Amino acid sequence: MELFECTAFPIHQHGTAFYIAAVRADDLLTICRPLSRPGEAGLFGRDAYDREPLSKIQLSSLVSALETKEFQAQSLGVLSEEKREPYQRFLDEKRAVEICRYIEQPNSLLPNSIILAVNVDFDEADVIQADGDKSLRICLPRNTSSAVILDGQHRVAALRYMETDIRNEYQLLVAFLVGIPFYQQAELFAVINGKQKPVNRSIIYDLFGYAPLVGDKDQQLYEGFMAVARFCSRVTRILNRVPESPWQHKIKMRGPGDEGIISQAAVVEYLSALIEPKKLTRRVKVLPLLYNFFKDSDPAGCAALLILYLRAIQTALRDYWQNPKSLLWKNNGVAVIFRVLHDELLLADTADNLMDLSHSIVERWRRAPSEDLAEPPKTGGGGVQNQLYERFKSTMFNKSELLLLLTKVDQQKEELLKIGGLVR
Repeated sequence: MELFECTAFPIHQHGTAFYIAAVRADDLLTICRPLSRPGEAGLFGRDAYDREPLSKIQLSSLVSALETKEFQAQSLGVLSEEKREPYQRFLDEKRAVEICRYIEQPNSLLPNSIILAVNVDFDEADVIQADGDKSLRICLPRNTSSAVILDGQHRVAALRYMETDIRNEYQLLVAFLVGIPFYQQAELFAVINGKQKPVNRSIIYDLFGYAPLVGDKDQQLYEGFMAVARFCSRVTRILNRVPESPWQHKIKMRGPGDEGIISQAAVVEYLSALIEPKKLTRRVKVLPLLYNFFKDSDPAGCAALLILYLRAIQTALRDYWQNPKSLLWKNNGVAVIFRVLHDELLLADTADNLMDLSHSIVERWRRAPSEDLAEPPKTGGGGVQNQLYERFKSTMFNKSELLLLLTKVDQQKEELLKIGGLVR
């Protein structure tokens, strides 16, 4: 197999080394490719189907199916099958052409480095070889699967448009990351792009979703909020993939331009409110009632609960569910869906109990205010969402249920204090 070789110099930061080198443009194109999402094959080997509203018996059957070990295993398969295949922002060919035109100008400079992550399957001893006292040699097969581009995909894409004679001589600064676990690559991408230039939050959440939720301390790069965001991103990925989910292929995992209707950022944000541990204060209104799933590292269990809840809404509001312009498919609607779920969980006492109360959920959502569903607000934000939620709450829950919600809050606070969902 033909090899690519170049002289490189090690750079050490916080106990980790990476390697910088000058690489010719035509060589660079032979060893790397942009990060890309694999095909969205059906999780259970079945074609996607239209999810019809369910009867009470059918809802009970769905509960049983979602509680099986098979669903757990298949859901975790969604999380494991993509470990090495995330994605960057969509490649803008127009931008690549503009960069090419700039590069070909006589006085142009591209001093910032391209960042490549070498295939994690390669033996580090084969990739990095001694080449004198201070320098090393990077050796890679001339194959585009040898490395992926963590930063600089548009600059690399621009090389394809260059005149051949210029490309043969043009050099770029390249930083090689060797032996870096995939989740660290994803987080590095998120930090680089999130700090230096704006990247849609759906992309950041999805990349962080690849980081492990369990493991020793050196694997836990981020705690607190990012750990919750990673968990919620995993739940969201299941919701977007499994055929049982009413949100299958309806979530924009990569933000604008991606297929889907609602954004991953919205789902993660509003789901996080039900999961993230909080400090106990008088101002806490939304309790982390799904904290147990996070504590137990059980994204499949959390997804199963949400699937059942969404199917109940779909059953109750069939016409609105089929209308992508209804409130149900707006960020404001996603916020209301999760706020009402919070109240459903309070009444049910536990998530397990809620799984057996799907028929009651259907009946309550049938009382949702039709004017709000049909004509969603043109604006968003916390104030608008709070007003919507209060209208839904007042029409969906009867007086006795509203009074019961007030007493349930204090009970749940005590339970959450015991398990760590709330801290004093």
